[in-house]
Amino acid sequence: RGRPEEAEGCFRTLVRRAVSTSEGSVFHAMALYNLARALNFNKKPEEALAILQTAENLRGEHGDILFQKALALRGLGDLEGAQAQYEAALALDPGFEDALNNLGNLVFTRGDPARAISLWGRLLDLNPGRATSFLPIVDRKAPFAARVTEEFRLRVLRLSGTKTGV
Repeated sequence: RGRPEEAEGCFRTLVRRAVSTSEGSVFHAMALYNLARALNFNKKPEEALAILQTAENLRGEHGDILFQKALALRGLGDLEGAQAQYEAALALDPGFEDALNNLGNLVFTRGDPARAISLWGRLLDLNPGRATSFLPIVDRKAPFAARVTEEFRLRVLRLSGTKTGV
């Protein structure tokens, strides 16, 4: 996290080396995936998307690749495409916590708070420790707090150990 451009360079080197190794396409796909992660982090979604397609061609559909494709599509402003990739990742791995969270965030901002709360509820079922990340959403002073159900708000407050007066 400290030097993302350097990480991108290291992954580019790894991709070049992976092509010439005897480990074959799985190692190459992993190298491509990690390069795409760095590219997404460095706000280069177009290149990340192209690399992820190559990784997917080598490795097949995997939740981690689909998740990174969703991030790249979101970075390009394609919210519908991002949503489809998050959903595909969750179809492969219903317990993919970051996909549950990000899809919830996306559908919330796209005007479907009921679905978002359902997704976030599944996330909290899997990992109650993530409740603190929802505190800004359930704060009654937040501009979108009215779109959150009282039941979800109280669950987040209970799981996070926060007083209910927030």
